[in-house]
This record gives sequence, C-alpha cells and structure tokens, in this order.
Amino acid sequence: MHIDSVTIDNYRTFDNCVISFLDTYTAISGKNNAGKSNLLRVIQSFFVNDIDDEFDPFSEQSNFIDFKSDYPIWKGASGIKNPIKFSITLRIHKNRDEGLFKFVTTFLQEECKEEEFTLVLGQEHLHNSNHVIYSLSFNSKKIDDRFKVEEIHKKIKNTNSLIFHNSITSKNSLTRGSSLSFFGSISPEDKEKIKECKNALFRRLNLVAAKHKEEIRDLLGRLEEKY
Repeated sequence: MHIDSVTIDNYRTFDNCVISFLDTYTAISGKNNAGKSNLLRVIQSFFVNDIDDEFDPFSEQSNFIDFKSDYPIWKGASGIKNPIKFSITLRIHKNRDEGLFKFVTTFLQEECKEEEFTLVLGQEHLHNSNHVIYSLSFNSKKIDDRFKVEEIHKKIKNTNSLIFHNSITSKNSLTRGSSLSFFGSISPEDKEKIKECKNALFRRLNLVAAKHKEEIRDLLGRLEEKY
C-alpha cells in the first residue's frame, strides 16, 4: 500500500491543501506550528480505529476530529463554518497487498486487470454533528453504496498498516491498529491487571519525560550563561 496524496480542507492550520508523497520515502519538515503533526493526525484518522481501546497501552484517544477545537480559528470568526474535509489517495498492489487487493475487488465487485488500483477515501465532518460522512472512489469511479463505502473504510482502519511514533510525548507514542481482538479473549481480572500495568507504565514515562525536560532546561540555562 502506498499513500499518493492527502487533501485537507478547513482543519487546524490547513485550508484547501494538497500534499503529494514520493514513491520511495517522504520526509516532512517545517517550523513549529506549521502543521506537521496535523498532517499526521489526518493520516491517522484513516488508518487507526476510532474505538478507544482502554486496554491497549499504545492506543490513541477516540474521536480524532473535534469540529469545535479543530476548525481554523481565523475562519470561524465569520460565523460560516464549512465542513472539515479529508481525502487520501492509496495505491493497492496485487502482490504486496494481496489480501486487501482481493477483498476490495471482490467486495466492490470491481475487476482490476492491472497490477494495482487506486482508492480515494474521503471524510466530511459537519458543524454541530458527530456523524462522519464517508466517501470512496475505485480507480476514479465513485462508489455510491453507503454500506460498501463504510465497510471499505473499516477494512482499511483494521489492516494494521500504520505505525506511528511521536517522540515528543510520553503517552500514546505508538499506534498500530487495535488490540481489541486479543484482549476480548481474556478474563476481567487479567484485564484489570493489564490496566494497572498500563497506568504504572504511563506514570513512569511521565517521570522520565519530566526529568528529560528539566535536563534540557538546565542545559539551555548554562548555554545562556556562557554565551
């Protein structure tokens, strides 16, 4: 699977923005508050399950997109709030993504004679509504069946195709799908023990992060005194 491009409308620092990716690797750089993390949040919204798995120590919080806090401040002053919109263009390869390739073509009843096909997945988040409107295109053909559209979105979110590491926070630092299928098979007592271990882990990580922050502050202070 390859991400060709991401389109973002009316989300935080983005306004009608299209970001394309190389066929190999893409490095994203920019000044603080330029929107690097916001781009990652958008990508996550397509690949990470919305369910908040409290027993997954690396799960993200549910409800990635909150219209009230995520709509651009400079655009909200007019009182007119257009939807927050995302779309992502994916290339699915016949051999490298064999299972997903077969599932999508069979489920959508679409024939693909080429080595790969293109999916365009879209999200639309409305003002004063928690409902998300999903859209889907297969090789430029729009899919109108709502059930098929939402099932493909669910399938992509459960493919475990995304690994995300955030080096500036001590919690929710790694995301890879959901562990619900695993933890659903253990006892409530073991779940409680796992929850306690997770909380202890986060407390330890917070202490380490605080110590690291203090060391950086001390280093900066010495540099200021010297220079």
